[in-house]
Amino acid sequence: MKSQDVYTKFWEAFDELLIENGEPFNLTHFYSGRETSWACVNSNRARRSNSLEASITGNCSKLRVDLYIENKEVNKFLYNKLLSNYDLIRQEAQASLEWENGTKSKKTIRLAYYVPINRYNVDTYRDTIERVLPVYVKLIKTLKKLGVYLSLIHISE
Repeated sequence: MKSQDVYTKFWEAFDELLIENGEPFNLTHFYSGRETSWACVNSNRARRSNSLEASITGNCSKLRVDLYIENKEVNKFLYNKLLSNYDLIRQEAQASLEWENGTKSKKTIRLAYYVPINRYNVDTYRDTIERVLPVYVKLIKTLKKLGVYLSLIHISE
């Protein structure tokens, strides 16, 4: 299956599961009219400087849940807030989130959690999404509790 087909089918499955779960948040996975390998949570566009994201990575073999900070030097307050609450965030999300530096820019950093995807078996997408859905909900709740609002996280009650 081509990567573009994986993105389309995976995001369709994710959107469907969100609806089934009362839409605890939404995903935007289009950029310049094209389906992307990443999606932003509670955003009206799929590209933000600081965001909570889902990304299909590793030749479509992994789903990454991450808090993405484009420039930790410019966004020192946000970065330091996340860094100082790292243990709490991991505990509340109940996920093994790890800090990663960006590959293209050393200023980029993310707090990431990976789950394997079988790109060739669409029937497994749902299981993958069901594993990460609670992580997103808990991350959103924890960020709200910490008073951390990324440029796109507008949490509705």
